[in-house]
Amino acid sequence: MLDPSIQAERNLIINGDFSQSLAQWKRGPVNPSYVVTKGEQLEGGERVNILSALDGSSAYQEVTLFKSASDDVRYVISFLCEMDHEKEGLLELSVAGLPVTQQIPLHPGGRRDRHDDLLRQRAGLPRLFKPRSYQVDVTLPLVDTHILKVHAISPVNKEGDYFSSLRITRINLQLHLPAAQVLTLELDGQQLPLGRAVPLCLGALGLAAHRFKCIHAQDDAWRGTRASLHNKANPQGAIVADPDWGKDKPLDDSWSLVCPEIDGDPPYLFNLQLSNEFHAPVLDIPVSLGDHRLKFIQLKEAAHYVVMEYDQSMRVGVCVGSHYTDKAQEGQSPGR
Repeated sequence: MLDPSIQAERNLIINGDFSQSLAQWKRGPVNPSYVVTKGEQLEGGERVNILSALDGSSAYQEVTLFKSASDDVRYVISFLCEMDHEKEGLLELSVAGLPVTQQIPLHPGGRRDRHDDLLRQRAGLPRLFKPRSYQVDVTLPLVDTHILKVHAISPVNKEGDYFSSLRITRINLQLHLPAAQVLTLELDGQQLPLGRAVPLCLGALGLAAHRFKCIHAQDDAWRGTRASLHNKANPQGAIVADPDWGKDKPLDDSWSLVCPEIDGDPPYLFNLQLSNEFHAPVLDIPVSLGDHRLKFIQLKEAAHYVVMEYDQSMRVGVCVGSHYTDKAQEGQSPGR
């Protein structure tokens, strides 16, 4: 089951919901014509596509891995399966060259009402799909150079039984990574400590748009993957990211952040979220959007001359404003 706190989850199985029929899947050698896809309906009314296999037939997909398994890096497979059969089916995980396989038994469900199935078929209604939900840690000693074979195998039917079958869908193989090891944040070439709000500036447009990225530790498990930024509290929807919010990019590339002027009373305080393409905890990044980078924009000259011998004085000063918009900022000094 997908974790709602994880924002980006890439399924390593292609077409695990069989929405594209058997694309990316191969039939096994036994009774290959008995492997088909069908449209069915969950009891809540949702339509699903399922793989149906019977009488020893099977289907498999070979999956490229991205990381070696370790104490904090693991693979998890989940799926929905209805065993409309008196015997167990099997989801077998294997790697060519490894002496062991991982076999996940697919337990028989309750006996179906064949008459009811026939009546629904005659009425033009899809068959009801009554699956169990499975979620299993992959225990094979996987290495990133391995090709993992995911193989759904139906049991043999009794002679004359053309109904009992394995029915499976939503096969989802997830790579689970630990939290990111971010050392510092980088904004426009300047490194910022973690925990400090990233100072985004109103008026940072065009060639002056901010460049932002996270600096990861060399041994971070996120290395070699892709990540995306999310902004759930974008003030007035004004900040534009490139790549866009929620779009994955190589981990070491920067984002461009365009921050136009907006109405209101800055600074605006909120969080960005850094998400991995695989299953991993989200990193919250505090942000302050306002007029943070200042400059001198006008010298306030003395109104008249003073005579030093008479201990006369006159206040002089400068007007400080935004580096990006030139708007005057009262009570501020230049800096960032």
